Amino acid sequence: RTGELLSLNVERRKGADLLPGLRLVHVAPEDTLKAVAALRSQPDVLNAEPNYIMKAAAVPNDPLFLQNHQFALSRINAQQAWDVTTGSSGIVVGVIDQGIDNTHQDLQANMWTNPAETAGNGVDDDANGVIDDILGVNFTPTGPPTGTIFSNSDLETHATHVAGIIGARGNNAIGISGVNWNVSLMSLKFLDAEGFGDTADAIDACTYAKQMRDLWINSEQTQGANLRVINASFGGDRFSIEFLNAINGLNSSGILFVAAAGN
Repeated sequence: RTGELLSLNVERRKGADLLPGLRLVHVAPEDTLKAVAALRSQPDVLNAEPNYIMKAAAVPNDPLFLQNHQFALSRINAQQAWDVTTGSSGIVVGVIDQGIDNTHQDLQANMWTNPAETAGNGVDDDANGVIDDILGVNFTPTGPPTGTIFSNSDLETHATHVAGIIGARGNNAIGISGVNWNVSLMSLKFLDAEGFGDTADAIDACTYAKQMRDLWINSEQTQGANLRVINASFGGDRFSIEFLNAINGLNSSGILFVAAAGN
């Protein structure tokens, strides 16, 4: 209709034995959609469409995924998402919960570490108000405020379970596959080994997360953490306006707060 002429090279392929009349039409890449439209307007053309690119689907080699033990990943169309991205270590997810086992073989490679802190020197190197916060922070009143978040002698397992769903290392032939194969998991412990914690400690954990995100932005990405998501797999039976205010504070710094809605 525009009067423009397109140069077409028509090729018969093996597929024409299955689909009579099928032809592959070669055009300049920038003319693809114009050629499709022009061909569709011809009375003797039943259909015209681009020769779409396909690629192998991303299937991790983690044994429990291959044995269909992770049915939930198919429910959220994880494989389709993995064809687009399998995550990034540059994105930090904070887990406000019990402490994550940072020695777990399927989590260790995805644990966040604070690059601005020097381990064991007793100095707040990045001036964020917390000393030696290498692997996260312990906000429980009975636990050490700094240092290792979790030890293998602890009885708690909930945060490690949650962290595995979020970011167990994928395609490493170990255990399970996380929704993100690559991610940085920040342990923000406020629940004790029995799974209990209070609102004030949870707000302290949110405050630390916001401070680290703000520090990352204000230091031109040289300090703090690119913390974009908080996972909160816990609940209570009373509404707290102050905890809601803490969530809104996280949101103001570009942090998405994801809360449990029951199991």
